[in-house]
Amino acid sequence: MTEQQEGGAADTGAQVLSRVQASKPRRVFGVATLVLLGGILLYIGFGGGSEMGFGWRLYILVLGAAALWVARIMQRATRGAIVLTEAALLFEDGTGDFSVIVPLAEVTAVERGTFANKPSNGFSLRLGAKQDRAWQPGLWWRMGKRIGVGGVAAGADTKAMADMIAAIVNARTSGAI
Repeated sequence: MTEQQEGGAADTGAQVLSRVQASKPRRVFGVATLVLLGGILLYIGFGGGSEMGFGWRLYILVLGAAALWVARIMQRATRGAIVLTEAALLFEDGTGDFSVIVPLAEVTAVERGTFANKPSNGFSLRLGAKQDRAWQPGLWWRMGKRIGVGGVAAGADTKAMADMIAAIVNARTSGAI
């Protein structure tokens, strides 16, 4: 389900129904927060007092390096966008390459409620079949029979996309499509 689509959505003739991108202030805040966390952990790991054991020092250093690594991945991922077409939900990586997040035929429900397992400012999709795990920090994740869309994206954009997906799913289940 994550095959690369050569040329993108425009070349396949698919009409783009909705597009969700990271908002600039949220993107900067998210990446900066992870960099700050990584820096603080590395500072503590390297400069911690002598009372800190070697195991704890190593653990804190690994956590700091992991936070910086995730910050870099998030910085790259949030350059891209999530694109909804009539047939699928796609991830455009910022260079013009598209990958399929999920075909819309697999989506069984859209969850946006307060207590739904979803990213902030986003929504969750329930799927009919289990999918491979994937993650683009700050934009979307896929695990088992769930996909979460949101994070550093603008809430209005994700709400509009969720409404469109819900309409497509409802039309399909009612037999209109």
